[in-house]
Amino acid sequence: MEADEVNPRQTRFEAGAPERSRSSWSRGFRRGIVALGIVVLAASFRPGPASAAGEIDVSRIRVNDETVYDAKSGSSAFIASFGGQARYALQQLAAFLGVIFDWDPATKEARFIKPEVSLLALSYAGKNDQGALSLYGPFSLVKAGERLERFFVYAEVNNLPEANMDFRLVVDAPGRTAAGEFAVVPGTVRLPERGGWIVFEVKNARFGDPGSYRLQLQVKGKATGDRYVTVGEKTIVATR
Repeated sequence: MEADEVNPRQTRFEAGAPERSRSSWSRGFRRGIVALGIVVLAASFRPGPASAAGEIDVSRIRVNDETVYDAKSGSSAFIASFGGQARYALQQLAAFLGVIFDWDPATKEARFIKPEVSLLALSYAGKNDQGALSLYGPFSLVKAGERLERFFVYAEVNNLPEANMDFRLVVDAPGRTAAGEFAVVPGTVRLPERGGWIVFEVKNARFGDPGSYRLQLQVKGKATGDRYVTVGEKTIVATR
C-alpha cells in the first residue's frame, strides 16, 4: 500500500472514476426512486375495501427537498390504498437503495433522504504538526491471508436530515471472523451538525478469506425511526 497523502476536500470520488455533476447525479437518483417505487408498489398491490373507496395511503413522495410524486396532481393508479402495504414497500425500497426513509403518518407523506457520503480506507489518518487532518495510503485491495494491525476509515457526510445523528462502522466479512477481529473504534460517533467528517480505526484486521470486505457506514436518528440504516459502503477486495 502506497503512503500517498489525500486531501480530505478532494475525496468525494474514487480515483479514476468519472465524476458526475451533483445535479446530474441527483436527477438520475430521483428518476431511479420514482421508477423503482412504482415497480415495488405495483408488486405489493393488494385490492381491498379501502382501494374501492378511493383512499390514498401515500399522498406525496419527496426525494431530499424535491417533490417527485403528488397524489393531487399525479396518477394514483399504483399508490391507491392497499391495506398498509404502501409504507412497507417504500421502506423496503429505501433499504435497497441505501437511503433514509421518513414517514409522516399525519400527512401520509413519504420522504427519501440521500446523504452525500464519501468513504476511504487508509493506512493512516491523523493530525499533522499544524493540527490539520492528514490522510495517508488509500487502498482497496489486499492479499487474502494478510493481517493489518490497524487501518483507518475516513467518512465525510453531508445533507443529513437532522443534527445529532449517531454513526457507526460495520465490517461485513465474506467468512467467519474470530472475536476481536475488525474491532472498530470508536463504537459510535454523534455529529452535532447536519454534516461533517468522522475517522474510525479498525484494529486486528485479518483478511483470511478471499472476497469482498464491506465497510458499511450506518446512521441512526429520529428520521430513521431510531434504527440504524446503511447510507454508505466501501469495499476492500482480498485476492489470492
